[in-house]
Amino acid sequence: MKNRIRRILFRLMGLFFPSVLLILCLCGTAFGARFDIRPVKVFFGPQAKIEKLIIKNSGEDSLTLQIKAFEWRMDDNGADSYSETRDIILFPKMVTLKKDEEKIVRLGTNLQTGPREKTYRIFVEEIPSAEKEEIQGTLLRMQLKVGIPVFFSPSVKEDKGEMDPVRLEKGKLTIKVKNTGNVHYLIQSVRIKGEGAAGREVFSQGFSGWYVLAGAGRTYEVSIPPEVCRQIHRFQVEVKTQADKVWADQFAVNSETCERVR
Repeated sequence: MKNRIRRILFRLMGLFFPSVLLILCLCGTAFGARFDIRPVKVFFGPQAKIEKLIIKNSGEDSLTLQIKAFEWRMDDNGADSYSETRDIILFPKMVTLKKDEEKIVRLGTNLQTGPREKTYRIFVEEIPSAEKEEIQGTLLRMQLKVGIPVFFSPSVKEDKGEMDPVRLEKGKLTIKVKNTGNVHYLIQSVRIKGEGAAGREVFSQGFSGWYVLAGAGRTYEVSIPPEVCRQIHRFQVEVKTQADKVWADQFAVNSETCERVR
């Protein structure tokens, strides 16, 4: 019975919470490995081809970690994809840490500068022992996997981006931002406001941001119920990046638009 429950839990967690520390309490106590990594981002360039990660075990138990490098790509809608790469050299590729112990993982690359920033992620993943995988009474331990962004700068940086006109179709408000430059940028926030009569706010929603890699994009969609749409005279949308750039758009909403929301 316990094995069956464990299989179901692992399957569900793999679907909903990939690459995240999961600590599950089954009416008792739960625990999980903890480790700290610095820096949280790595930048390579023509004059900087050697770096290091410092990993510290901040948990109570010893743990073993596996380190791998992946090329990081992003499509026009912001979906990430990864493929293992040899562009980033790692040593060692596996470490064992006692409580409060620190170890250094050295990084290097032989990449040459190109017209566009090259992007990677280094994944540091706990390798649980057979003993730690066992469920003991009400105790369950899950493994932790953390991805560190790695950027190799282009020969000349061109920081450019844009936002398409906001659309309201079939009950969904669609916001799309594009990276038309050759380096990544980070969206800090997305703010949507619907104003009714006399500028009164009748709808509000926000999103935290994420990376948009060079040549890629990111799409945000918000459902607008018909009864809410009919109260709105105008939508205002604002997108802020970490570099203090702001893109804004607004458009009027009429009864015909809301009828199409149904």
